[in-house]
Amino acid sequence: MACEIKELEFENYGNCLSVSNGMIEAVVTIDVGPRIIYFGFIGGENVLYNDLNREYRRAEPILQEHYGENAQYFAYGGHRLWTSPERMPESYYPDNKPVIYAILPESVSFTQPPQEENGLALTMEIMMSDNAKDMMVVHSAQNLVKDSMLEGLSGCTMLRPGGTLIIPQNSTEESPYIPNRSYAFWPYTRVSDIRIDFREKYITVRQNPTFSNPFRMGTNNYSNWAAYLNQGLLFVKHYVHNKSARYPDFNSSFEVYTDDKMLEIKTLSPLYRMEPKETIRHVENWSLSKAPGAYDLSTDEGVDAMLDSL
Repeated sequence: MACEIKELEFENYGNCLSVSNGMIEAVVTIDVGPRIIYFGFIGGENVLYNDLNREYRRAEPILQEHYGENAQYFAYGGHRLWTSPERMPESYYPDNKPVIYAILPESVSFTQPPQEENGLALTMEIMMSDNAKDMMVVHSAQNLVKDSMLEGLSGCTMLRPGGTLIIPQNSTEESPYIPNRSYAFWPYTRVSDIRIDFREKYITVRQNPTFSNPFRMGTNNYSNWAAYLNQGLLFVKHYVHNKSARYPDFNSSFEVYTDDKMLEIKTLSPLYRMEPKETIRHVENWSLSKAPGAYDLSTDEGVDAMLDSL
């Protein structure tokens, strides 16, 4: 992997590692996390949301009972690796300690200290090719305990406010006798929320800084991709949905959450029965394109025109 790799300080995250290939750059925290807290063209805008004020914080008593006195979880912003299904306190591991990174022949890996309370070791790897506009993010978890466990992985990406998320609908050309679309809504979600539009070919979700009410939805996204258009940049995330596998959250392989500060997208792996010492993986491919035109995303035809132009 012929990339430039260097340590630097970024915003208020302390020591970080920059990985760039001549076209794009990713910056990953190494004092905490790990989090990918910058992704963009070199010298360009960051498509990710940075929680510089640490507003996304959890400090419930159950966290301190499970992880120790004064335990606090911070989302930090950017991209993180979680286990799924989401649950308290297991998912909210306080990953506030330094990360070990290793420069490998084909990637850079970032490993947090073992989660002894949860019996897991989590690692995130980044792979880039020279002068490419995409990178691969490989998430992995190893079972450290003597018993098997049922786990999945989730790649959670917090994105800057003001953009529109595009989720492809599952095909209408499949058998009319078998349902092929599922949607999961969380208790606080308003199905009539004006930020979301369900259309024949696409679902769009608009991040709106004036709407503080949270919205969260999951779906079984067979198309294996979703895209976020914001301020002339199109961020696309690809992954794999296995139709024969079992997924959490009513079989959701893709989820979106938004409030007044940011929009977060998650891709989920199937649930795996992990035996002792076994490792599971979940892979995403991130790509970035410049979209300088004015696009109408309120119709399927407008979304198609934008995608075709790029």
